Amino acid sequence: MTRRITAIKAMQPKIKLRRSAEMSDLIDLVTRRTGLGRGEIYGVTLELVDAILHFARQGQAIKIEGLGIFTPSLKANGDFQVNFRADVSLRRALNTREFWGEIENKRNIGKNGDELVALWDEDHPDDPVEE
Repeated sequence: MTRRITAIKAMQPKIKLRRSAEMSDLIDLVTRRTGLGRGEIYGVTLELVDAILHFARQGQAIKIEGLGIFTPSLKANGDFQVNFRADVSLRRALNTREFWGEIENKRNIGKNGDELVALWDEDHPDDPVEE
């Protein structure tokens, strides 16, 4: 018998993740969109990273318009870390219904836990959800 949470996780809609985009993918896209050279884009990206580190190590947050805010902080044990909060405009743009990727179990969008369990039991008669 299958646990309820296992069945729900298996049946709920989820994004089918593709491979992670690498720096070279980012550079190729920006090159096509801007006409800037690969080396220029790579160099500016590395400089941006260095600038974030520079300001954070001095105890300054840095706000990058359209991207977000990088804020330095300390953990309770004294370890330095940098927190990132995405810009509101970026979050809004990401949180729209515009999605081009593949969704697994797309037919189950909007279904509640009980409905997902029923679908599991339908698809797995030999392994029903335990009551």
